[in-house]
Amino acid sequence: IKLHGSLDQVRCMTCSNTFEIEDSHVESFEEGFAPECISCVEYQKKRIERGRRAPPVGFLRPNVVLYNENHPSGDIISSMVDKDIKRKPDLLIVMGTSLKVHGLKQLVKQFAKTVHS
Repeated sequence: IKLHGSLDQVRCMTCSNTFEIEDSHVESFEEGFAPECISCVEYQKKRIERGRRAPPVGFLRPNVVLYNENHPSGDIISSMVDKDIKRKPDLLIVMGTSLKVHGLKQLVKQFAKTVHS
């Protein structure tokens, strides 16, 4: 489970759609601005064509979870954790985290307690 997200993807800050990162995205970030979300742009065009109000166009950012943000897949992760704990695992491997984020630290403690029981 990628609890901190992935730098291989970008996510729209408005519609939450995710896309594989492209060279054009990287170039935009390097130039100091966020690229527009193509899904939001297409949706906006369709609404305008129908004579409707133009909704805002979102911007893309790397698909990582920042401090004090909810994980976009939090409900799925929670469900997986519940199922895994019920299966009473006998091994826990934690990689790639400092365990400084409270929620993640609690999750690891919960798994560790189950493994040691």
